[in-house]
Amino acid sequence: MEIQITTDSRFDKEWKKFCNKYEGEKALDELKRLLKKQFGNSLPDVIGPKSIWRTPHTGNIDMWKVICAIKGLKKNQSPKIYFLKHHKNIITFLCFGSHIQNYKNGKLREIAIVRDKEIINFYKSR
Repeated sequence: MEIQITTDSRFDKEWKKFCNKYEGEKALDELKRLLKKQFGNSLPDVIGPKSIWRTPHTGNIDMWKVICAIKGLKKNQSPKIYFLKHHKNIITFLCFGSHIQNYKNGKLREIAIVRDKEIINFYKSR
């Protein structure tokens, strides 16, 4: 099954701004490649459990958080990206945060939940 990766338009704007300071474009491309393998029925998992995890979420759609390793940043500085896995083969990046940006995990999770609901409503209306 081919995995499709989409992004929330706000994610794109936020990521572009982040990439003005850090080498994030190549890292995001590599992360997309790994996620396609991870969720494309490839065994064994290609991303270790310390770098990707399912987040508590209500509903029947999986919300995940993954660390996007960026050259020159330590693991605890690398952005954490929230994404949805829905419709069996679609991954949608919702938002991200890095300790460099002084993000708060609770606030980032709130943003992810709001964007999640918007995306789900979009797909329901189609």
